[in-house]
Amino acid sequence: MALQGPKAEDVAAQVMGDWVRGLRYFWFRETEIAGIPVAVQRFGWSKQGGFEIYRKDGTRGTGLLNIFKEAGQPWGIGPGAPATAERTESGLVSVGGDTDNPTNPFDVRMGEYVDHDLPDDVVGIQALRKIKAAGSQRHQLGLVPDGVALSPLGLRREDNSRNGQRIGMMTNCVWSPRMRANIGYALIDATVPVGDSVRLLRDHGSVSAKLIDLPFL
Repeated sequence: MALQGPKAEDVAAQVMGDWVRGLRYFWFRETEIAGIPVAVQRFGWSKQGGFEIYRKDGTRGTGLLNIFKEAGQPWGIGPGAPATAERTESGLVSVGGDTDNPTNPFDVRMGEYVDHDLPDDVVGIQALRKIKAAGSQRHQLGLVPDGVALSPLGLRREDNSRNGQRIGMMTNCVWSPRMRANIGYALIDATVPVGDSVRLLRDHGSVSAKLIDLPFL
């Protein structure tokens, strides 16, 4: 269950106590809510921030929902759904959507979450140290295509300096009501800078797109 929005922390503290205010992003804690075993994580699919509550007893979902529903009444709590436009505007990464098999944390702006001082026997840490030392070969940028941009196949340099070579891919695209534009992410060659224009290849022709820094908003 996701508890999201600018007042989510107040509602969570009302139910679980003020300790939840100190929970770091991506971190979690196991606890009980009215005898219901849960794991609580600071995370969510919105820029506004919030928490995800994972039930460890699948039979008590309705009871858990009612607890938060009642506790949130003073803050005007209500039902909602993931807002794809907001998550793209805010630069949140969808693992498996904005990544492919070779993607590492440094490719997608998550290098700050890698603890390089972990013991050598931690799975993957030695490989991550090598990637950090050598420098990532790709990076993630914002993409603003002209017109409608659906079903992308790849990206090419607008100025043809790569002789038509594919240099990356667009990993998502959505209409942003606040920006009044189509926006998405590019997972692209690290030598291609912010501000460049690229060609977005599609099933039917191509369109020009501008690369910008993330987050959009």
